[in-house]
Amino acid sequence: MLDFDLPFLDLSHPTTFSFKVMLNGTKLGIFWFFVKRMLMAFFRILISLRNPVPENTDPHKYKSWQAAVDAGGAALEKKDFVPGELEYFQACNQKIRERREKIDESAEQSQQALFHNFMAIAGYFRWGQDHPAWDDCSLFTITDELEPDMHIYYALAIAWYGEKFFEYLFDTTKKDRIASLIHDLITIVLIFDATYFGYNIWGCLIIYVHEIADAFLTSAKSLRGLNVQPLDEIVFAGFVISWLYSRLYLYFNWFFYSMWYVFPKSFAREDYPHPDYVLYVGQYGMTGLGLLHLFWTWVIYKSIRKKLRTGVLKQDHMNK
Repeated sequence: MLDFDLPFLDLSHPTTFSFKVMLNGTKLGIFWFFVKRMLMAFFRILISLRNPVPENTDPHKYKSWQAAVDAGGAALEKKDFVPGELEYFQACNQKIRERREKIDESAEQSQQALFHNFMAIAGYFRWGQDHPAWDDCSLFTITDELEPDMHIYYALAIAWYGEKFFEYLFDTTKKDRIASLIHDLITIVLIFDATYFGYNIWGCLIIYVHEIADAFLTSAKSLRGLNVQPLDEIVFAGFVISWLYSRLYLYFNWFFYSMWYVFPKSFAREDYPHPDYVLYVGQYGMTGLGLLHLFWTWVIYKSIRKKLRTGVLKQDHMNK
């Protein structure tokens, strides 16, 4: 347990500390909203330096023609283009748009990589080494206190998934939007369920296991944006291995099994302190996440198959 405090977070241990986790997560989410934009501005500059304007493209020369090229139709008829000039400016426009889209996407993935790597590393040193529950998932204990480091870990997860949920809710252009919305909503509900009823260690271990693959994936995308080859594909290979181990083997063999076969034995006891719906929320929530893991496994498989056939690795799938 770490002995520290943050002045703007209430880390006390109320009976319903789940609400404090949500409140502190909201505070961190608002704080992260502004920090995220500063980080993305920094990464845009860094990535743009690694991705110069394509050759044979004069961004200053073609700007005077940009409005006419974009407007098309009557606006183009008023311009006195020499043969091939219109096609040249259209090609320039396409190249620069693709560059801007790559910079924006890579900046987004870079700030995500910072978060996921931090959560994975922090989770490893706090719960990922010698916790007894790894040897026997029946060793989950109900705790009536939430230690400060666990509280902040949960609050960070709430801040992250809450901010992403609302981002995907209002941005209809996001890929895998529906699946991501379902994933983030289930995650928030499970965090509330775990912290409200005292399954704190179990919840933190689930978050930690999820962060491992995310750290590899976002790092691979960030490296690709920075044109660091072939390291990006090496890290992507690490992502595939970590996904198979953490999201399939550990998740189904350990978390899924404990929720459906270990926890019910505890709830069957007459002296068990929690109502049955606590178990049902966990079971169906974990089942929903498991189905999403299988769906994204299929997406990963298609990406790898395309790489083997064409030599082009498509990393634009899920961020989960």
